Amino acid sequence: MILTIAIIAVTFLVVVGVILAYCPKGISVNENGQIQLSTYIGKPQLIPVDCISITEMPEGLLKHLIRTNGMSLGKINYGHFKNTKTGQKMFLYLTGKESRICFTYNGELYVVDDWRQ
Repeated sequence: MILTIAIIAVTFLVVVGVILAYCPKGISVNENGQIQLSTYIGKPQLIPVDCISITEMPEGLLKHLIRTNGMSLGKINYGHFKNTKTGQKMFLYLTGKESRICFTYNGELYVVDDWRQ
């Protein structure tokens, strides 16, 4: 009986930890000129602002997506996704805000909340 409760408790803690590790906390630009993509647990992903190329978001880019590595919960998306119609691979960091920005960095397409507001 105690072993069953312990297994359930550990499983619950692992699930909560994974959700917090993939849940976007906020986007900002730090004092070193880097875009900081933070999650609730773990180190933030840092992208130098001067190394990105901001592009127009193609029509229908965020439709027909499959998640290849990351998390989706309603309008919250974090991780690597692929558009099944176009084959376009991208990294999403969206917290549900309507204002988004699209850029490329090291040959990878990023769609993130607009940090410039």
